[in-house]
Amino acid sequence: YTNTPLFMTELGTDEGMFKGTSGVRFNFDRYTFSVSEGSIYEYWVRHFQIATRANEIVAAANRVTAITDAERNVIIGEARFLRAFVYFRLVQAFGELPIIKAPITGDFDYGVGRFPIKDVYDFILEDLNFASQDGVLPTTKTGNGHANQWAAKSLLGKVYLTMASAKEANKVPGYSTITQSISDLYSSAWTV
Repeated sequence: YTNTPLFMTELGTDEGMFKGTSGVRFNFDRYTFSVSEGSIYEYWVRHFQIATRANEIVAAANRVTAITDAERNVIIGEARFLRAFVYFRLVQAFGELPIIKAPITGDFDYGVGRFPIKDVYDFILEDLNFASQDGVLPTTKTGNGHANQWAAKSLLGKVYLTMASAKEANKVPGYSTITQSISDLYSSAWTV
């Protein structure tokens, strides 16, 4: 119920602009926002909440015995697709990130460190390669808001393109540590 993701990711780019003269949207459009802006905190927290829930779903699906392996694959594939999606949005907005692969039990350690951009992308690619492989998600239209194999492949292609173009532009710190060559990343996007 918020348009925070829109102005966090679109304003100030060639995809969106704000015509007003003040306020949070003006600040995002002009890159004059401060780190104390509540929208930044909201974006971070909401995306990590989704990733945390995806971790819980993956763990629970592996424990349930009353479903088939095919049903388990769909459940885990959808959860990993969503986790990859939010990590992709987070790495684009913040760069280095904590990587949380399992459900959080007990008190959360807020001192958990951030991983290099290369590691975050490796994590995203691992999830999307799983979700886009044959036999995990359905290949047909779901019609009910669930992810299918083509959604996973589309996101995987976009991730490769983002990695390649950011590495090629050499303007964002951290992308130079991605081990795949620019040409291999573009090729991977093409062949997804």
